[in-house]
Amino acid sequence: MRLRSTLLAGLFLSAASFPALAQQCGGDFEAWKEGVSAEATAAGIGEAGHKALAAAAIDEKVLARDRRQGVFTQTFIQFSGRMISDYRLKHGAANLKKYADVFARAQNEFGVQPAVIAAFWALETDFGAVQGDFHTLNALVTLAHDCRRPELFREGAFPVFILHVDEGNFYGFPLYEHPGFKLGGPHFGREPMDPREPDRTPSPNQLAMIRACLARYIPDAAGEPLTVKGCVYTVSPDEDFIIDAVPGVPQAVFASACSGHGFKFASAIGEIVADLSTVGQSSFDLAPFSLARFDA
Repeated sequence: MRLRSTLLAGLFLSAASFPALAQQCGGDFEAWKEGVSAEATAAGIGEAGHKALAAAAIDEKVLARDRRQGVFTQTFIQFSGRMISDYRLKHGAANLKKYADVFARAQNEFGVQPAVIAAFWALETDFGAVQGDFHTLNALVTLAHDCRRPELFREGAFPVFILHVDEGNFYGFPLYEHPGFKLGGPHFGREPMDPREPDRTPSPNQLAMIRACLARYIPDAAGEPLTVKGCVYTVSPDEDFIIDAVPGVPQAVFASACSGHGFKFASAIGEIVADLSTVGQSSFDLAPFSLARFDA
């Protein structure tokens, strides 16, 4: 049996896609902060701001939370049904009146309507009741340094694909219920495993091959993986089906070793096995799938 590796690719942005005047995301974090600091100096940011930036650090928990946002798979009706409560509507209306002068000043200075600010205030903190347990500046610099571009990999923009290249055979499909698109490499590595072994973690070699594929063919997604998973499946020596009678037991037929691509052929294989079991033959040419091909 083989362990098939799949990877939900981290969506990272190539540096060339950023405006020339903006600090490019990604790369060495300390070097990135130096670039941000230079921009801050040019913008007139004072010593306190520079000290705060110098002390800021990447928060891996922020990245993990950001990449698990299942709300992006919900419709507006589903999301609003969870988030719009009587409490928020009631207190939102009250706070719009209570802080009308503050909202008005924000709208005059920044062009943001009071209702929009109140909605975010309710959604993020329940009007200050929930302050959270993340360091705000660390969270901001973590997300700013991260370079994902999910808009490139959504349904309608990114295809379902099969990639046959020198590095192996790969497949993938767009964002769906996860913050990253899926890239799988089912037919390479050829690393045997014991199916009784509960560990399904892909090997470093398998992961390296998938990431090499990303780096060469989909470089905008060639970042750190969001999730890595493996599944077990059988593989024949030539990676094709075996449909035949059991040696020495002609009344018993079997179909096995689908080599990771049997599902789409299940109806045809089922018909063949049914015919072999009931009438002893099939209208299909089964020579390419016989056990005898391995005797040559």
